[in-house]
Amino acid sequence: MSEVSKGWKLIDVVKVHGKGRIVIPQDVRKEMDVKDGDKVAVYRDFTGRFFFSKIESSTKGPRYPGGR
Repeated sequence: MSEVSKGWKLIDVVKVHGKGRIVIPQDVRKEMDVKDGDKVAVYRDFTGRFFFSKIESSTKGPRYPGGR
């Protein structure tokens, strides 16, 4: 495994399943408050490392312009 930057902590190692799926560990899902159907953004920094963050959804107004 590559060296982890200062300030980062390895939480778990997960296996890639069919079609590139991964399972977010249960304790991480609880801490992030991620549930089935939630969206998670995937980012890549300038060093090429990836991280993810829950996208907060809004329940206000139509989902698409014009209420499609």
